Amino acid sequence: MYSPLCLLAVAACAVVSAAPIADVPVLMLSEAQINLVRQRLIEGSQLSWELGTSTQALLEYDYPSLSVYGPLGLKIPNPMDASLSPGSVYSVTDRIVQTRNPLIAEGFVSDSAVGDPPITDVSAWLIGLGVAMLLANFSGAAGGDYNTAIQQQLDYLLTKAPRNTDGAISHRIEQVQLWSDNVYMVPPFLAYYGALHNNASMMTEAFHQVQTYRNTLKVDRYTGLWRHIQLGENVDVGHWSTGNGWAAAGMMRVLATMANSPLGASYPNEQALLARWISGILTSAWAYQLPNGTLYNYADLSSPASVTPSYTASPSTAFSDASGTALLAATTYRLATHLVRHPTLTFQDNGASTTRSLTAILAGEGYSVRSLLDPAALARKGVSESIDPSTGWLQNVANPYSYSQRGTVSPEGQAFVLMLEAAARDWESTIKTTDRNALEASLGA
Repeated sequence: MYSPLCLLAVAACAVVSAAPIADVPVLMLSEAQINLVRQRLIEGSQLSWELGTSTQALLEYDYPSLSVYGPLGLKIPNPMDASLSPGSVYSVTDRIVQTRNPLIAEGFVSDSAVGDPPITDVSAWLIGLGVAMLLANFSGAAGGDYNTAIQQQLDYLLTKAPRNTDGAISHRIEQVQLWSDNVYMVPPFLAYYGALHNNASMMTEAFHQVQTYRNTLKVDRYTGLWRHIQLGENVDVGHWSTGNGWAAAGMMRVLATMANSPLGASYPNEQALLARWISGILTSAWAYQLPNGTLYNYADLSSPASVTPSYTASPSTAFSDASGTALLAATTYRLATHLVRHPTLTFQDNGASTTRSLTAILAGEGYSVRSLLDPAALARKGVSESIDPSTGWLQNVANPYSYSQRGTVSPEGQAFVLMLEAAARDWESTIKTTDRNALEASLGA
C-alpha cells in the first residue's frame, strides 16, 4: 500500500501512463441480486439520512432519467407520465410529508443533526430527502404540501441553523461541528433548488458550503483525504472511508447539477474546483486499496506508519469496509462519465472566452481519472463478492450508528450498492455510445 507521501508520485505516474479504458472486467449484478439488495434497502431504511440516501439510490438505479445525472433531472415533466413516475421514491416522500406537523417550522430532537436529523423532527428531516421532495413538488405529485415543507426547511438552513465563522452550516444543532457526511446532504439540496428555480444565489451557496467544509476537513498536506469530524467536542480526525465517500459523492452531485443547469455557464471555476477536489479524494483513497478491492474503514489504516492519529480507530481495529468502498467506486464512475459528457469548460476573462479541457485541467494538478477506472472495477468486484447471496445484505460494513465499529448490516450500504451499479451501468453505456477517439480525448492519459 502507498503512504500519503507517495500519493503525489502515484498521481504523477498515472498521468503519463496511458492505460486502457478498463482492464478489470466485472459483470453487472443480476436482476435477482439487485432485487434482494433493493428489498433490504427499503426494509432497513428508517432514519432520515437512510431514507434520503435510499431515495437517491432508487432514483439513480430505477429512474435514471430523473436523477441529476439523467436528461430529465432538471427538466421535470409536470404532469409526469405514469411510465416515468418514481413510485418507490414517492412512497417515501408522501409518507414523510403527510406525517409532519405543518404548524411547526423547525425543531430537532434525538441526534440533533442539521444534515441528517430523524424523521420525527417535523421539517428537519427534509434535508436528506431534499432532492426527492423537490422532484415530487415540481412534478405535481399529490402526496401532500411539499412546497411549504421545502420552504420551511430552506428558511431554517439559511437563517437559523448554527454556522461556523466562515459560514459553514453546522452539521449539529447543539454545537458548531462539521462532518464530511454533511456534504452529501446540504449542498446537493441547495444546488438542486437553485437549478430548478434558476436561483444563482442558491447555487453559489451550495458551492460555498462545499468549499468551507473542505477548508476545515481537508487539512492534511500530503493527502487528498478528508477528516471525518472537526470542531467542537468528540471530533474524529481519521480519514473515514465512508465519510470521504459522502464528501466525494456529494460534490459529484453538485458538479452534475451545475453542469446540467443553464446556470452552469456562470460557474466554470467552481466546476473545475469541484472536479479537482473529487479527484483528490478518489486518487488518495484508491492508493490504499486492499488486494480484495475494498478499503479499510479508515482508508489509510492499510499503511499504519503513515496513518493520521484518530480518536476512534487504530490499525488494530481496522476492517475491510465494502460500504464506503462502494460509494467511492460509484463516484469514480460518475466522474469518468462526467468528463465524457462535459469534456470542456468555457472561462470568461475581460470579455474574452477560453475553452479548456476538464481532463487537461485535472492533469495539470496531477490527476488522471482514467487511472482510477481499474481500482473502481476491482472495488466493484470486491463489493459484489461481499453481498450475501441468500439475503442480499452487503457484508463487511461500517456500523452506520457507531461509525468506527464493524457493523452487521447497513441500509446506507445497500443504497451505495445500487448507486455503484447505476453509475457503472451509465459508464458502460457511455463507452458503447461514444466515439472511441472522443472517449480517449475526454479521459486523457
